[in-house]
Amino acid sequence: MLKLFEVSGFKNFKDTVRLDFSDIRDYKFNPQCITNGLIGKAIIYGKNSIGKSNFGLAVFDIVSHLSTKNVGPNLYDYYLNVATLDDYASFHYVFQFDNNLIDYRYRKDEKQSLLYECLDLDGALLYEYDYSKNRGNTQGIERLAPTLNWAFQDTDCILKYVINNTVLEDSHPLRQMMRFVNNMLWFRSLDENRYIGFKNKSSDYYDFIFEDNLLKELEGFLHNAGIEENLTIKTDVDGKKRLYFDTETPLPFFKVASNGTKALYTFFYWY
Repeated sequence: MLKLFEVSGFKNFKDTVRLDFSDIRDYKFNPQCITNGLIGKAIIYGKNSIGKSNFGLAVFDIVSHLSTKNVGPNLYDYYLNVATLDDYASFHYVFQFDNNLIDYRYRKDEKQSLLYECLDLDGALLYEYDYSKNRGNTQGIERLAPTLNWAFQDTDCILKYVINNTVLEDSHPLRQMMRFVNNMLWFRSLDENRYIGFKNKSSDYYDFIFEDNLLKELEGFLHNAGIEENLTIKTDVDGKKRLYFDTETPLPFFKVASNGTKALYTFFYWY
């Protein structure tokens, strides 16, 4: 699980913004939000245009270079903060899997090219590499994978290269980290249906809801939220599958309250 995240120099975050998922002292009355000693459920709220969506994009930046999952177009335009003194954005992730800790840092320029990577595994340096100078310390990788082909000069990410070309146990923390990243999911439906992660290619998040019995999970989620209607899938005349209530009414993402107002539902999953 993700234990710590920090970002600076990205979009509207000139200075370092930090979110510590191990800081659970204010959650003692909400134990259902804690998983293995870390915050597993959280809500970020605030006024419009203060950076809530940008913070989500910052957390999910790791998906763009460690996985082949979908990253929607234009989501990462205007990548660097205009006032930053550096010519890069810095990202810092700490993952915890059982008793193992992975401390992963990297930097990207305005074109989202990787400039620097550093990874510590359980307090020991696995590697540190400066892409602008094409040099670094990779002794930890040599010990981890002594037979690895070191022709990675043209790779866009050493960590991805090592994991994809090294035989590691399925329980190895690096494997667990990659599974976590591959299952990260961000989506929004306020002005468009777009998402990051989970699937390689798709037009919107409806595509995967139709698969693997996820419709029942969504239906159960809606029931818990007070929307008691059941869902059904129908293929319309244009050949596209769409969600409907079982009353033949098209599924909206709002519900009319008793006072006549419409409440908009926006769903975010930490898969």
